[in-house]
Formats: sequence, C-alpha cells, structure tokens
Amino acid sequence: MYQSERKQEILSILSECTYATVEDLANKLHISASSIRRDLSELASRGLVVRSYGGAELSNSQKRFVPFSARRHKNSAVKRAMAETAETFIKSGDVVFLDDSSSAYFTAEKLCTRKDITVVTTSVDVLFLLSQSDVTTYSAGGLLNRENRTCLTGSFADSIIRKFHADWCIFSVKSLDAGGVLSDCVEPGVAVLNTMMECAEKTMFLCDSSKLGSRSTFVQCNISDLDVVLSNADIPAFLTSLPENVQFVQV
Repeated sequence: MYQSERKQEILSILSECTYATVEDLANKLHISASSIRRDLSELASRGLVVRSYGGAELSNSQKRFVPFSARRHKNSAVKRAMAETAETFIKSGDVVFLDDSSSAYFTAEKLCTRKDITVVTTSVDVLFLLSQSDVTTYSAGGLLNRENRTCLTGSFADSIIRKFHADWCIFSVKSLDAGGVLSDCVEPGVAVLNTMMECAEKTMFLCDSSKLGSRSTFVQCNISDLDVVLSNADIPAFLTSLPENVQFVQV
C-alpha cells in the first residue's frame, strides 16, 4: 500500500471510530507502528488529525462522541495518575458521584479497595467494575442513552441522583477553552451531570491535556463553578483569567 493510500485509510478509520491507537491502526492496515506514527505526524502537520499519547483523532472530533472503548485507551497513563491523586481526596464515609467518563472509570479502579465509601454512578462500566468490589454502589438508573451506550440519563436518573447528598462529584468532559468554559458533545450526559454537580458538596474536574484549547457543542459549566481541578497540564497558565476559589493540582 502506498503512503498516500495509507493516509486515506487512516482518515477513513478515524472518521468511523473518531479515535484510534497506533496499535489499532497498525493491526488494521497490516503495517508497522513506526510507519503509522510517521503518517500521523504528517497528517497532524496538515491539521487533519490531533495526536495524543498512543494514538490520534480527527481534528474536529471535539464535537463528536467517542465510544468508551476508545476513550479508555486515550491518555490512559495520565488518567491513572489523576485517579490516584483524586482518591486521596476521598475520606472515610464519603458519598461520591462518578460520571460516565473514562477518567471517572480509572478513579473507580482506585476506589475498588475502599470499603468505607459509597459511590453513585451513571456509568454502566463503573457499575460492573464496582460490582466486583466491596464498595457500596448505587446505579443512577434511568435511560440507556442511544448515542452513549455506557451512560444512564433522563428524568429517572435525575430523580434518583436527587435522593443523595454527595460529598464529591468527580467527572470529566471533552473540552476546556482558555476562557474557562467546560463543554461536551452529548446533551443528555450534560444534563444529568449538572444534577450530580448540584447535589454534591464539592466538584472535581479530571482534565488531561488533550481537552485544552477546544470547544464542544454543549456548555457544561464554568471552571469557576468547581472546587478542584486535576491535570497533567499547567491549567492556571492556560486560562486567561484565574478563579481564586478553585484548587488546581498538577499531577
């Protein structure tokens, strides 16, 4: 296969799954990982894809939903580091809301050994993970979202979430712009996360560096509405205006 054909195949694959790892692309195209990396670098220089740790996505993908199976592998080392730090904020007896983000899933992995907390989640994957632990776990119930099959949404989920007063809402979204606006691409998920944030004493945003400098379709909130932001990036340096009430932790 010629290099130009490979690049078109890479773009075609990314148009279907939005994000793919280098390993996935190499296996699908039956070529070496080093060749894939060279192709991705050239496509990135032309503004067609955005490189990230271990893979790439289309440059306009911030407005498109990425399946959990792909999100779980994107920046996974960074997400695990953030999850490890997030777990240190959780005290004995705390009630924790976890959304359907891959970052929240990695946090759930860290919480699996805790027997002294309660988790309420909208994530089917987090429910399955915690079902194998001693963590007291509640499902938010609700409607299985058609676009995001791992997220429970709708009025039923909203009503169940409102029955709890949580100590923490730990979540992530797709985008953070320099003005401090958090946004995402699936409206039902935005709505149910708003309820979780409303019913929590404190909120924690897990923000890996791939989310910076972009905007998605639906506004979630402003960074000044949050209590803690964990990131591998220097978020205060990225923001045009720094809210004084937010604790920024770089991992």
